[in-house]
Amino acid sequence: MAHRSSASKNSAPSWSRSSTFSRCVSFGSPSIAKISGPLHGRSSWNGASPTSGRVDETHSIAAIFRGPMRLLTGPGRPKRFFDRIAARYDGINARLYKREWLGRVRDAIRGERVLDVGVGTGFTTNHLADAVGIDLSREMLRRARYRGHVVQADFMHPPFRGPGFDSVVFAGSLYYLPSALEGLRIAKGLLRPGGRVVILSPATRLLAPFVPIFSESDYRDFMDRARLHLVSYERLNWAACLVVGEKPAPP
Repeated sequence: MAHRSSASKNSAPSWSRSSTFSRCVSFGSPSIAKISGPLHGRSSWNGASPTSGRVDETHSIAAIFRGPMRLLTGPGRPKRFFDRIAARYDGINARLYKREWLGRVRDAIRGERVLDVGVGTGFTTNHLADAVGIDLSREMLRRARYRGHVVQADFMHPPFRGPGFDSVVFAGSLYYLPSALEGLRIAKGLLRPGGRVVILSPATRLLAPFVPIFSESDYRDFMDRARLHLVSYERLNWAACLVVGEKPAPP
């Protein structure tokens, strides 16, 4: 069971954003930007992988990353890519990330104030009422089923002030950032002392032609340079890893 913080709601991070796509709503004392209107999107993901066995999974994962995935190479392309695949995103995640892996991510999360980077349709942190999801893709957010709050924005230029989060989650998103190291530095600035960075990422070189694949030593280097403490690195199976970092508390 994940540890839950007893921090006051009034200490939540805050931001403002002027857009016809978003409006300010109450979130404790400050305000946050949220998509106008209810989120009606329904998820087709039931937590079960449509493939079984390593051979079938390898084939299906490689197929996902062929063709359209090449749209990700180049500035500004991830947003267009995810707008394009929003309708089948949950099906893709069912192949890439197993249900038990998401349970491990949720167990690693610390506290109530959680920022989900690249929230997509919200399948990782939709169980948290006070979570904040950030994503570049409007189409993803339109399909989200999310108990918390969502905002369309670029995490590399976060529209809120920190520190104020207990955890920052990168579930299949860190490797899409222009710089993983800079992304972790930004996350550190948004975390309270003792807060956690939780990363779920591919770990198989099969996908190296399509997305960056980081090793355990890479993550150790990233954490050290971002001045985060590496709590754990774990291979969940041949294809994925779970990495947990922590922002040191003041002496």
